Amino acid sequence: MFLNKIPRFLDYVGNLFNKRMLFWFPAILICSFFISGLCTSRGPDEKASSLKNDLTEVIQGGISDNNWWHANSLDEVRIILSRYYTGILLDQLSQDCWVFIQQPTDWYCQDSLTDIEIIRQDKSQAEVIALLKDYNLLTGESRAGDAKYVLIKTEQGWRICSARYNWPQESEGELSR
Repeated sequence: MFLNKIPRFLDYVGNLFNKRMLFWFPAILICSFFISGLCTSRGPDEKASSLKNDLTEVIQGGISDNNWWHANSLDEVRIILSRYYTGILLDQLSQDCWVFIQQPTDWYCQDSLTDIEIIRQDKSQAEVIALLKDYNLLTGESRAGDAKYVLIKTEQGWRICSARYNWPQESEGELSR
């Protein structure tokens, strides 16, 4: 008896779907896609936070990645530094680092990034003020400074194309690249 009612029930549901739901089903489907898109899209605060994280990662890497010290060629230095820098600045830093590697010198400072503030940004360029700390490994002294970075968006991600450093306790004043 119950089995006889199943086909009739399925016919009723099919007719209901074909007639009444022909309009409502696509409308509900479209609304659900729209609502799920709103729930999963990032708001302005999240986008700004993501941008700040991306820029911080590049600047921090440019400051603290010392793998170039162990490079065996100018090209190897350039490859390492290209993770963080681009353009003329990359060319200049690669050359300067390669000259440094070839000299019998020691390096007793460790730099770190304290914080950044994005002062201007669009889709392809950002200007950032970074607070830096320079720690002398021999004396234990540290000093604070800041830098103004200009970063551009490349195919590989954000890269530093300009840097201007200011260490207030330095007699020469500002250093820029």
